[in-house]
Amino acid sequence: MCAAIQSLDADYVTRPRLLERVDHMRESLADDGRVIVAPDEPADALVERAIELLWIRRAVARDRGGIIVLPRGRELVSYYANSIAHLLGEFEAAVRARDALPVYTVLDA
Repeated sequence: MCAAIQSLDADYVTRPRLLERVDHMRESLADDGRVIVAPDEPADALVERAIELLWIRRAVARDRGGIIVLPRGRELVSYYANSIAHLLGEFEAAVRARDALPVYTVLDA
């Protein structure tokens, strides 16, 4: 779930957008031959349970339309997302991009 949140590169994520990303990630993982935990469980149940756990840890705030990643929760979401990024195929770059440091160019004076 954290990888799905992080790959969307937004501090506020609507529930429909999150559900769509989770479904897409699960399909991609299955296509790559990865083991999917609870493959028959609907994405909305997984999303609800994960949001509840992140809310308990005070990483996100909830509203009817989605979730807000709280500033103090950004590191936790990032930690979990990056711990599996190498397994995410097409989503790996999006997960890691959220944590990329800006590149500064030094100009000659």
